[in-house]
Amino acid sequence: MTFRSGSSRTQIDYFLIGANHRSMCKDYKVIPSECLGTQHKKLVMDIMFKSFNVKKRSVGMARVIWWNLTKENATKLSERMKSEANWKLVEDADAMWEGMTKCIRRSAQEVLGISRLGGGRKSGAWWWDNEVKERVKEKQNAYAALSNNTSEEDKEVREATYKVAKRLAKKAVTLAKNKAYERLYQKLETREGGNDVFKLARAREKKTRNLGNIRCIKGEDDRVLVHESKIRGRWQNYFYMLFNGESEYRHAEREGLGRGIKTIGHVVI
Repeated sequence: MTFRSGSSRTQIDYFLIGANHRSMCKDYKVIPSECLGTQHKKLVMDIMFKSFNVKKRSVGMARVIWWNLTKENATKLSERMKSEANWKLVEDADAMWEGMTKCIRRSAQEVLGISRLGGGRKSGAWWWDNEVKERVKEKQNAYAALSNNTSEEDKEVREATYKVAKRLAKKAVTLAKNKAYERLYQKLETREGGNDVFKLARAREKKTRNLGNIRCIKGEDDRVLVHESKIRGRWQNYFYMLFNGESEYRHAEREGLGRGIKTIGHVVI
């Protein structure tokens, strides 16, 4: 009970959390002696957030970007291999094969390019450019110089340097972000950007989901519900018993308040 007004006592204050964070909730209770507002009691909840160790990326070997093998690049690669082919017919098949493979790899790396070491992830957001990376790096260096050096000498100079680096980094981030979104909006207006509109819509819809994937909903008799009206009714009963208790729900049914319950449940859904 979080609200009291005369003889009316009800629960109208809630903590809303995502379905994937329910396991982090350890305890929740109402403190009757504390009042945050008129007739409202304080509701507290303990949540334990887990900290994860960030794994360092493993640096591997550079690989050829074979997905750049278009029709035009295939022609260039063929001409490059023919011009650099210097292997000769020898009796040792292994030596001849090694020379051919080296020529193919070298030509492919020069024509198609190689991938970056350690995977394709990049630090920062997708709209970062080289200027933003330089400004952010300068800001990090200035902050490290300010925090690591505890001496009072030149402290004002280090603080001023950090403030200037922070202001320049913020300005660079704003300009780069505006340019990137402007290019994105221009691309969405073209015919080729039609698929990107649907990708953005699906990603936005997925982020707004609070419930996980529900394959089926069973009724009180453990039978799978198929009709939409029965599924909504099951959700109505579930939320009403969850927030008000099963005894009050049965009492409301006996008093003929089923219609009001359905209306409340429909709004919740």
